[in-house]
Amino acid sequence: VILRILALATDYDGTLAEDGRVAASTIEALRRFRAAGCKLILVTGRQCADLLAAFPFARDLFDALVAENGATLYFDHLEIPLGPPPSPALLAALRRHSVTPLDHGQVVIASVHSQQTAVRRALEEAGAAAHVILNRDSLMILPAGLDKLSGLRAAALRLSLPLAAIAAIGDSEND
Repeated sequence: VILRILALATDYDGTLAEDGRVAASTIEALRRFRAAGCKLILVTGRQCADLLAAFPFARDLFDALVAENGATLYFDHLEIPLGPPPSPALLAALRRHSVTPLDHGQVVIASVHSQQTAVRRALEEAGAAAHVILNRDSLMILPAGLDKLSGLRAAALRLSLPLAAIAAIGDSEND
């Protein structure tokens, strides 16, 4: 059985963008792909607001945005959390363990690699059912079961696409 590629899922940083910027030629190529009747899905570890500030074309160019490393879906101009918000108990434990920098989106909690030991201690202290994802120098804490693939599955479902018809590209072990 030969399946036609109906969509392209792509990472942002290091794949579409270099130093946070997307080349005009890349935007044009994506427009041609979409004009050919294919769907585009952007999958990123960035928070949605950060992505849209850096790449405003994403809102109209992509059919769906999977943000927060698979924890939120931006579809039809709405950001949909795919998991629960960060628990106050976990955020408090991270602060007690002096995790810095410390940022959080609708679902994801973010820091840096060097904070991994403190983060794991805080997770244990809070009894959180979460997992740690490392990507470049970033560290992300997500609820168990959420990652870029689960976010892509949610986008594929919204777009009525079989996963087997989606080509995906990325630049790291996290993609």
